[in-house]
Amino acid sequence: MRDRDGQLMGLEVDLVRALAENMNLKVTFVEIPFAELIPAIERGEIDLAIAGMTITPERNARVAFAGPYLISGNTLLARKRELADTEDPAQLDDPKLSFATLDSSTSERFVRARLPKARLVTLPDNE
Repeated sequence: MRDRDGQLMGLEVDLVRALAENMNLKVTFVEIPFAELIPAIERGEIDLAIAGMTITPERNARVAFAGPYLISGNTLLARKRELADTEDPAQLDDPKLSFATLDSSTSERFVRARLPKARLVTLPDNE
């Protein structure tokens, strides 16, 4: 996310700045689509990725996670209150409904597995 002046801001940016300061390191931020974060680490293009990424066995087999810095769950943002209040995900498996998720995210995996009738739109970033 960027502020009004176009500067990067947010929890992850603040965490990395604090880490760099405490480790006496210079930090350079590089914006990369979510789906490209792990490949960029594997290629040695970046040293660290911080993007609210869920630790999964598949991801942990590819890169080393330091551990969670935030514990959260999936959240549904909806225009209609009845959708947001739905407690059984099976009720959302409707071809009339569309869900947007980050490309290569655990949310994408959830929609594909649990809501196969619904329309899925994947996006490269949260913007």
